[in-house]
Amino acid sequence: MNDELVGNEPNLEVYYDYNQGTPGGNNTSISQVLDRTSNGIHADLINFGLTGTLGNFVAEKVERGSVQFTGTAVDGPCGLYPIGTTTITVSTADLIGNTTSCTYDVTINDSEAPVPDLATLPAITGGCQVTTLTAPTATDCTAGTVTGTTTASLPITSNTTITWTYDDGLGHTSTQNQSIIINTTPADLVRDDALNFDGVDNHVQFPVGMLQTVTDFTFECWFIKDRTGNGWERLMDFGSDSSVNMFLTSSIGNSGILRFAITTGGSGNEQRLTAPFVLSANQWYHAAVTIDATNDVGILYVNGIEVARNNNMTLTPSNLGNTIQNWLGRSQYAADNFLDARMDEVRFWSTARTATEIREHMHLTLEGCETDLLSYYQFNDGVGATTLNDVTGTNNGTLVNTNPAMDCVPSSVNVGNDATMASYS
Repeated sequence: MNDELVGNEPNLEVYYDYNQGTPGGNNTSISQVLDRTSNGIHADLINFGLTGTLGNFVAEKVERGSVQFTGTAVDGPCGLYPIGTTTITVSTADLIGNTTSCTYDVTINDSEAPVPDLATLPAITGGCQVTTLTAPTATDCTAGTVTGTTTASLPITSNTTITWTYDDGLGHTSTQNQSIIINTTPADLVRDDALNFDGVDNHVQFPVGMLQTVTDFTFECWFIKDRTGNGWERLMDFGSDSSVNMFLTSSIGNSGILRFAITTGGSGNEQRLTAPFVLSANQWYHAAVTIDATNDVGILYVNGIEVARNNNMTLTPSNLGNTIQNWLGRSQYAADNFLDARMDEVRFWSTARTATEIREHMHLTLEGCETDLLSYYQFNDGVGATTLNDVTGTNNGTLVNTNPAMDCVPSSVNVGNDATMASYS
């Protein structure tokens, strides 16, 4: 009803559109309104003045064409409308100012799971274990950024695949897998540096109480002496004073003979392991001390070969308590000499290593997370270092009175992929 006709519509008999005159003008020359159909049934205009505002053609007040309703929707994370119900109000007005409006509801239901931000998660590679995980994320239509969760337990010590779950909190989840690759090949198969102890005052200080809970015990190191006898110089000495300590010396007095001792009652009450031969200068040696607390057995090894045994070694590192002076290269006794040697590959274990284990690993570097390995020092911290890095990440040492430019030296220790089995004579 709002649209004008043409006049040729089917079954249309008569159609007057009153569009002949000028609204409000002089239309006295017009005597009929015209029928726009082909029937030509024109109508006479009787008693119309056809001038001015009365009895004349006027401007049309009828709204022509279709009515346009307009409204505004709020854009949401999933598209034009947000999740849930949105009420839309639309309104319109005709040319003469008549208005109307209506409302309708748009309901959107969330049926989509979160989409991972990375199509494929990169594999995580660890030395011999993975101790931390970084959670990946996904994007969800409703929840936005969703952080993944996993039931995997740390540390992870073998190759595996873990599953991350993304939950939008509305009952929709997605999952994504990630590979864990454990590299059990030692990272440093070629020797690097050693620490040069000057025999004057440089040494290494370890944390207080480092071994206070240790019962079964193994200490290992490689060393090369600059001279045969250097009165009571220490490879290792852990204690609090001259009464409570354990030590490994490369020279009893000036004899050049290797000895391990442990005591809680001074030198007169030491439990000892003493090698039966003199160590030569300018030759690399591997020394190892083990304490089997269950059987009260202490063993001293040189180059993987047992050279002394004590079947009544009842003391262990834990008996020394919270030791405060834990050193490489320095003695609890002020009169004893500082170490005059180079040292490399120092290892502390919370187990009594067997002769086979010692021999099979003394020529190899470690990863740093082997079972029962407490601390491991490769001495590869480089020129200028002030810290001796513990590869296990547990007990870093402090380099005391060292010369950063001179005390870190290239190592010729018999460790690495070209090592040969050591012996002693």
